[in-house]
Amino acid sequence: MSVRFPEDGPRKTPGTTPDSTLSCLLCQAQMQDARVLPGCLHSFCKLCLEKHSGGQTSFPCPYSSCNQVVSQTIDSLPANSFFNTIADLDSDIDKERMLPPMGRLTISSSLSCLSGPGHNLPSSLLPSCSSSLLPSSSSSSSSSLLPSTRQDKNWENWRPVVGLSEGPETWGKNSLNFDYLGDNFKQLDTWGTGGGVGGGGGLLQEGAGLPHHMKNQKCGACDENHVVNSHCRDCQEDLCESCVIAHQRVKLTREHAIFHYPDTPNPNRIQATFTSHQTTDSDVIRVYKETVEKTRLENDRLCLEAKEGLLECETALVKIAAKERDITNQSDLVARTIKQMVEQVIIGLKERESQLLDQVSRIHRVKFKSLEEQQQKIRTSMLPLSEIMNSLDNINLSDRLAIEYNKKFSTTLARIKRDLGTMEPYEDDIINFVPLDSGLLLTLSKAGFVTSSGFFKNSKAEGDGLKKGVLGRTCRFIVFINNHLGEPSLSNREKLSVMIQSPDRHKVWVKIGEPLDGQYPVAWRPHVEGDHHIYVQLNSVSIPGSPFHCVVRSGRDYTTIGSPVCVFGREGTKDGEMCRPWGVCCTKEGWIAVADRSNNRVQLFQQNGTFHHKFGVEGKGPGQFNKPSSVCCDSRNRLIVSDKDNHRIQIFSIDGSFIMKFGEKGSEPGQFNYPWDVAVNSQDSILVSDTRNHRLQLFTPNGEFLKKYGFEGQSWKHFDSPRGVCFSADDQTVVTDFNNHRLLVIRANFENAQYLGSMGTQDGEFTRPNGITVDDEGNIIVADSRNNRIQVSFNSSHKYCCKIFIFQYTQASRYL
Repeated sequence: MSVRFPEDGPRKTPGTTPDSTLSCLLCQAQMQDARVLPGCLHSFCKLCLEKHSGGQTSFPCPYSSCNQVVSQTIDSLPANSFFNTIADLDSDIDKERMLPPMGRLTISSSLSCLSGPGHNLPSSLLPSCSSSLLPSSSSSSSSSLLPSTRQDKNWENWRPVVGLSEGPETWGKNSLNFDYLGDNFKQLDTWGTGGGVGGGGGLLQEGAGLPHHMKNQKCGACDENHVVNSHCRDCQEDLCESCVIAHQRVKLTREHAIFHYPDTPNPNRIQATFTSHQTTDSDVIRVYKETVEKTRLENDRLCLEAKEGLLECETALVKIAAKERDITNQSDLVARTIKQMVEQVIIGLKERESQLLDQVSRIHRVKFKSLEEQQQKIRTSMLPLSEIMNSLDNINLSDRLAIEYNKKFSTTLARIKRDLGTMEPYEDDIINFVPLDSGLLLTLSKAGFVTSSGFFKNSKAEGDGLKKGVLGRTCRFIVFINNHLGEPSLSNREKLSVMIQSPDRHKVWVKIGEPLDGQYPVAWRPHVEGDHHIYVQLNSVSIPGSPFHCVVRSGRDYTTIGSPVCVFGREGTKDGEMCRPWGVCCTKEGWIAVADRSNNRVQLFQQNGTFHHKFGVEGKGPGQFNKPSSVCCDSRNRLIVSDKDNHRIQIFSIDGSFIMKFGEKGSEPGQFNYPWDVAVNSQDSILVSDTRNHRLQLFTPNGEFLKKYGFEGQSWKHFDSPRGVCFSADDQTVVTDFNNHRLLVIRANFENAQYLGSMGTQDGEFTRPNGITVDDEGNIIVADSRNNRIQVSFNSSHKYCCKIFIFQYTQASRYL
């Protein structure tokens, strides 16, 4: 395989003959998208390799004398950019009309000259060849890439072979001005003064160097007043040596093509001086040896790095093994501590058990003894009673004995009755046990707890700040750190790091807040539009989902809004016609849902305003309406409708199928008095403006009452007839205080609030504000009904923004 430069006449069209340019061994044409085969390092056209492989991932080298087998796809093979470089060189030479006669370039011999300083072309990128890398001793000097002095001695007629003309605008066209080892661009040795591919002054006219008008010119890229010695072909800018170094350090410019002006000092290059205008075989050998020496030095450095890496790996393995032992020891220690605690608790409980049982036994003995004494007393009294009974039971008693016994036994019976009393048992069976307090028992059952540090696999990050952002606005999300049991980590000592990669690679402001129950709030502020990647790492390991992809765009400019994009509907009762439409929202499919109030139905339209379907009729049953005033869509794609004059909320599927209803007329929690508007937050909790009860009510997604916000009794005038409601991105509630002509922002805790605006016609003032919504950027958009306009009233910092529309009253009173 070879490259021929014709000695006389016009050059042949590439591909007309196998040796007209670098040709492929398979198609015998100019190499197209050359690919290098691993192992044998033979190069072929990509198309030829695809035909040869037949779509297989394993195929033999097409070269007949090579036994190498390739086991990878064509696309994964490394490209041989050397052929494109040679093609560029051919193109440059074609443009020169005054060319000296040149000899043949044999790649197996003369291409080694391209491996010298400034080119670093490794042998792995050279095309396959059967001859040796170095030229033989018999090779003539005409085999070099550079012109031979044997062919034309008229040096005055020479023009630069590689595209260097007298003017600075054509300098640096040398297509070989790259480092093929992949170390980006390397500065070209000074041409015409000694070093470089061409060697000596044979490439330039004698004395050629920095043009006269460029002599001692100062660098315009810095303010250090250094002399220009280089030129960036991509930036079209002259540079000093310091700026060149800076150019090659910055990612955005390190790939730029920079060439060194001739006859100017270049301290970073070792310049070789040639005494001849002709590249000889000895020059090629010298350059080859220099390349080998440099490669060996580089290999030594790589070997040293490999040794250091191996040592670091071994050290890491030792650390991991030591950490495993530490974990085992700590686990055993904690297990022993738990057992000791439980044993101590058991011992204490056993002692208490013994005390309590002893008390029960003592009570039992005392009660029995008391009853035994009572029994003995009764038995003692039974003997005189028997005697009295026997004595008085004799019917033959004389009168004297009868009188004597009566007096005697009366006294005895009175004493016995006094001693025995009622003869009820002295004791009862009451022996009570007062158990441990249930709360204390629960505490005891949960005595102690086991935890660990945060585990990256069980941790997660959530929040809008991971998905979308606005240029210049603070984005927020929360990192939930869980331990190895999947429970919130309470150690608060985790090494949490958050790094954000912006499109321009500049540093992004990030702040990690104080943790609470394993939750770390994170705030960051983008400074450029585009795709950002958010890396969240715990103990230097990425959590699931990291890196997160976040799209940042510039904020909306409402002052540029012009005519409506689409207008649809008209007054009537047919499909697509409406009568006092009040509520409107968008579904997850992008349909537009409208609460067609006076038609007692909900209609859905496509994005272009085409009618899609409807549901609902007038009535009080499930799925029927009496002046529906609002509609919203939750994350489950359910439609929640405020059935105003029926004093209830109904929930439907997206196709209009009835799901459930809740609420009735009244003032108790969960009851309504003309519910006006509905909204849902990030948890799908349902918010209702209970207008005539002058309050807001919050419900679960299933309609269960949670809490309310409003003013009771005589204070209700402070919150008079709330109408429109919505949620901000951080779940704050924003409501129009209709009769007070202002807005109310209620914190997510549903307890603290802030008033915005006042009555009036100026910017930021309202008269009967009705519909309201908050966009993704935190701008509050209000239907200022009696002022016949829409205001972007306040942004996320609660500062007035702008006024964007002025409508007729009948339009401005509609809901957003």
